[in-house]
Amino acid sequence: FTRVLTVRDRSGSCLGMGARRTPPHGSHGSADISHDADSYPQEVEVGNVEYKLKLVSPTPARFQQLVTQLAYRLAEGRGRAVYLLGVEDDGALHGLCPRDMSASLGTLRRMCGHVSARMVVAAQRTKGVPTGRIAEVRIEQFAECAQVEVRIAVLGSAQAGKSSVVGVLAGGPGALDDGKGSARTLVMRHMHELETGATSSISQQVLGFDGASRLLNWTEELARTTSELCASSTRVMTLLDLCGEGSY
Repeated sequence: FTRVLTVRDRSGSCLGMGARRTPPHGSHGSADISHDADSYPQEVEVGNVEYKLKLVSPTPARFQQLVTQLAYRLAEGRGRAVYLLGVEDDGALHGLCPRDMSASLGTLRRMCGHVSARMVVAAQRTKGVPTGRIAEVRIEQFAECAQVEVRIAVLGSAQAGKSSVVGVLAGGPGALDDGKGSARTLVMRHMHELETGATSSISQQVLGFDGASRLLNWTEELARTTSELCASSTRVMTLLDLCGEGSY
């Protein structure tokens, strides 16, 4: 690894490369990461550096814990954090095979989406690593901004496909129309609408996006509630599906 790691103390002051800090319980950790070190200093609970052996297929509950932990590391680093993948908590180098490394980076990328942050793989190392490689990932949080809300009314004549378009956009993974109106059933509100295929009321569907414009409506194939979505989104889009029949 190149020596690029930054660690901050509780006051937010940067510790220089090679500087040492005193974590809890009197043990010592180091901010120095050398490309030829046999192991790294033991992970400490404070600061913006996190070691992870791997991040492969976490359960929804575990994923939420990981997101909370990432938010803490970012707060410690005032919007910046460093993750070392393939490293034990005690600093021992373990390494990951290509498949586990790819899965771990994918999980970390999803975590970043939940805290409006971007990540970049700064370096990877194979020398002295028992299995595969380890990776250093730098994470930076987007500047906070006020939530932006956009409302779009979908207009058109009857049977133009308005409800179908809204259903595809808001219906979740794989919610494509089958050519027979399956998508529109996801947004229709009344039984007579399902029976006739004609929308008689105004329905609204909310889409939420993070700072990187990633859709946040679903996690692990599960839909978020509207309140959860609005709380975690930096941009919210409301689709208003209007009636097309003249009688309505």
